[in-house]
Amino acid sequence: MKNHIYLILVTILFFHGNLFCQPEEYKPELIGTPKFYYDAVTLDSGEKGVSRLDVYIEVPYEALHFTKTDGAFQSRYELSINVYDSLETLVVDKWWTEKVETKEYKQSISPAMSNLSQRSFMLTPGKYFVTVQIKDTETDKVTRMKRKIDVRNYSAPKFSISDIILINRLEFDSGKTIMYPNISGNVGGARDSFYIYFEAYNSIGAESANVSVTIHNVKGDIVKRDSFMQVLESEKKSCFYQIPTSQLIAGDYLIEVKAEPKSLNGADNMEQLSSTASRKFIVRLRGLPVSIVNLDLAIDQLQYIIDHDKLEEMRKAPPEKKAEMFRDF
Repeated sequence: MKNHIYLILVTILFFHGNLFCQPEEYKPELIGTPKFYYDAVTLDSGEKGVSRLDVYIEVPYEALHFTKTDGAFQSRYELSINVYDSLETLVVDKWWTEKVETKEYKQSISPAMSNLSQRSFMLTPGKYFVTVQIKDTETDKVTRMKRKIDVRNYSAPKFSISDIILINRLEFDSGKTIMYPNISGNVGGARDSFYIYFEAYNSIGAESANVSVTIHNVKGDIVKRDSFMQVLESEKKSCFYQIPTSQLIAGDYLIEVKAEPKSLNGADNMEQLSSTASRKFIVRLRGLPVSIVNLDLAIDQLQYIIDHDKLEEMRKAPPEKKAEMFRDF
């Protein structure tokens, strides 16, 4: 039975963090609660010469203004997505209104609740600027984000992989795979792992691909490296990889995926057809201020106000224990 992939676009739980999509455009928001997060990824559209741009927007409940109406707490906000080409000519102008409702006041102010929206656009490959704006209709407050997006060409290469999507968790039901995406880019929190999702496009008929996954810290050092063989059953294959977070300390990371197609008997040299994708993510541990993006650096700053032995004990502790000791201090 064919395994169908479903992306959940409902009210979801999320973890505080900042969006990592295009490294050159990323600027972390370190103070307060961001008004929203958004991610933009490109995939093959199935049409020659055109790629698909998926834009995901996550708005935390605590960033919205709720009013009580007919026994429920409601909020409305307007969303707009504008896409500009490299000459900053407007090529997409999309807007709509989202309505959020909950019967419980605690949920309306909960930092663990958010609303997720998604829209798709067909674009020719090239460089674009994507602007996302939200407007709270109760307060008329507007928040806007703009970043550069590289819409990749999936039609020309004989083998390629899509952009990477972060996934909080997967569920399987009657042959269906349900994905709960991570839009904020922060994989720290209650779960001990997260997933990445990407698609492999295989027009050469390779039976499999050797996939390597490498994670770099903010200094560029490799903190994790793994590889696996991915079976390619068709021209488009959905690929998942689970990443444990227990050994990842708080900080910024870059994950890189490289896929090399292989023939069944290994006779054909397909290494020159390899494809690579990368994206950033962050780890922020629960209970720590949002301004702390690197726990080790924060601990180093304690050297002038803490006993040396206590400082060394904190430095050598496992990640969760290290965060607990820092909070207690």
